[in-house]
Amino acid sequence: MMLASSTQAGAQDVKSSSASSNVPNDGSLTTDDGTALRQLEKQEAADTSLNPPPDLKITPPPKLPPRVSGSHEEHKSMPLGRIHTAGLIKVEALNPIRLEANYTEPITLKQALTHALDHNLAIGINQQTYQSSIYNFAGALAGYLPNSQTVYGNTHTTIQPHTHTTSDVFSQSVNFPLFQGGRITYGAIGSYDRMKASRQQLGASINDTLLQVYMDYTNCVLQRVLLRIRIKAVEVDQEQLRLNERLYETGVGTKLAVMQARTQLSLDQQALLLQQQTVRQAGLQLAFDLNMPLSGDYIPLEDRAAESALFRTDISIDSLLGQALVHRPELRQYEYLRLAANRNIQLAAAPLYPVAQYTLNYNYQSTGIVTNAPTATTSTAGVGQFGGTFNTLSSAFNLGWSMPNLGMASAANILAGRAIARQSMLQLNQVLLNIQQQVRSSYITMRTAHENIDVAAVGVESSTEELHLARIRLEAGVATYLDLLTAQRDYIQTLTNQAQAIIASNQAQAQLLHDTGLISVDTLTKGENQPIGLLPLNKVN
Repeated sequence: MMLASSTQAGAQDVKSSSASSNVPNDGSLTTDDGTALRQLEKQEAADTSLNPPPDLKITPPPKLPPRVSGSHEEHKSMPLGRIHTAGLIKVEALNPIRLEANYTEPITLKQALTHALDHNLAIGINQQTYQSSIYNFAGALAGYLPNSQTVYGNTHTTIQPHTHTTSDVFSQSVNFPLFQGGRITYGAIGSYDRMKASRQQLGASINDTLLQVYMDYTNCVLQRVLLRIRIKAVEVDQEQLRLNERLYETGVGTKLAVMQARTQLSLDQQALLLQQQTVRQAGLQLAFDLNMPLSGDYIPLEDRAAESALFRTDISIDSLLGQALVHRPELRQYEYLRLAANRNIQLAAAPLYPVAQYTLNYNYQSTGIVTNAPTATTSTAGVGQFGGTFNTLSSAFNLGWSMPNLGMASAANILAGRAIARQSMLQLNQVLLNIQQQVRSSYITMRTAHENIDVAAVGVESSTEELHLARIRLEAGVATYLDLLTAQRDYIQTLTNQAQAIIASNQAQAQLLHDTGLISVDTLTKGENQPIGLLPLNKVN
């Protein structure tokens, strides 16, 4: 028995060895540390990936939502329709929007800008200042004209006891200033420079007024667009309230959701009320700058927020800086003031020079003597106070040189004039740096505002989808009303952001027009018909 068992065990050992001898001896399965098992698992995984089972379904990854459709041309306007005032909230007995205004008058941008040029108070004040400088220059030129003096006198004299004399004297003198040390010449030149500076100050006032009116007008457009958005928010709140009431009646909704909907409606109605006030305040500011009756409500004819292309997209900062150096009136204003300050130095030195003048005199004197003595009455010709008629004509050339206070006062005035001239030059450099900073800052703001419109459009499309899904989820009972409120607030906020981005782009372009000195009624109103690009550097006097 023991032999048989040994024989069977030996046979099994032989089979095991023979089975192991059937495996190819390539070195891949010769170790007992699990390497062969790992290689088999890798091979199976490779075979499965190449030939998947027929019953295995591969689910493709979900597709991303499409990007915002449309180009910048489609994003740069918000056609929200006209305002329907029937549904607006009224303050006591006042009319909606107009509030305390007595009448409503529509106005276009070009009409507003043109009216401002003729009636704005700041422009009118600077016009009178410029007119005064013209008269001052004319008065300085009058220094070249001769000085005329006319005197007439009648003298009655009594010589005691019986003699009376009557004398008529007429004198005419003309003084020709030949040389006054440069006082007349340099004074006239300085007055001319100040007149030109006043003219440039008027131009700067016109530019500032045009920018202010444009800002006010576009702000009126913005506030009325925001008013439409607020109306839209109230309409959405009313619809949400009806939805929550219907869900509550069917047993799906809750009383809290209905109360929240009523609260949100009340808050948006209050925001709508405040927006009406803001609209009226914007209209008052526009009327003030236009110098029009404040009792009127002036409504922009534009019924939508739209971007105006006041500049070409290929405009460069170097071109804009070149335009600013040529067209900004403040630069020329301070340049003329610097020249006038230099003339004041020469004017202060005028008392140190001699003075030459030519004088022409004419005198007429007639004297009559009456004697009432009892003995006789005589009338004899004589000289002095005696009777007779005299005609004299004389001319004189005078050359004088005076040194008041030994010329020290004039020397001090010269030094003071030099300091003021230096100050004027530093002010000119400061204005130059300010203009360069303004142009660069406005250029950056314009570029950023232009791109911000597309960014705001992305938010509008996203919030629109958010509001749509929140409403569907609420109706299906898988979301709360708070989710819908959040989506609604996001939607209203993104609409507001888009409107503000569009108006901000227009205002940034207008600011750049002002900072480059190119602002005018034409450049503000032509827009896409003639955007500003590379303009010739023609100096404007």
